[in-house]
Amino acid sequence: MPLTTPSTSTLHASATTHTLSYISALTSSSISTTSPPPTPSSLATAGGSHFLPTITSFQLGHAGPVDHARMLQMIENTFDRFLEDGGIELEAVSHRVEAVSEGSAMVSIVWQRREVRWTNVYFYREMEDGKRG
Repeated sequence: MPLTTPSTSTLHASATTHTLSYISALTSSSISTTSPPPTPSSLATAGGSHFLPTITSFQLGHAGPVDHARMLQMIENTFDRFLEDGGIELEAVSHRVEAVSEGSAMVSIVWQRREVRWTNVYFYREMEDGKRG
């Protein structure tokens, strides 16, 4: 059951705004209005700006720390593969934000590219130094 206190309500709003900004940075709706079209590198920069300097990645059965440069490369590689497969279109089908403490929330985004859907889960944190991601 999600926490609901005044501080988690504020956190929920902040995490939701952050999530929607991240979605906007990576999805086709923002890409189609950009001229010239974005490159995988520019999409990585836009998406990567939403992450803290170091994260822990849980991917395909492996977990470990990822620094910001590696995170940018991972995002860019994904869009490189999309481009090789005919385009960089990406849509967010849905998202969910659930505050789990006064300074953190679980975020899930259901992404779709063509006929394929997948869910990514993110952990949003508001750090004492004011950084968010």
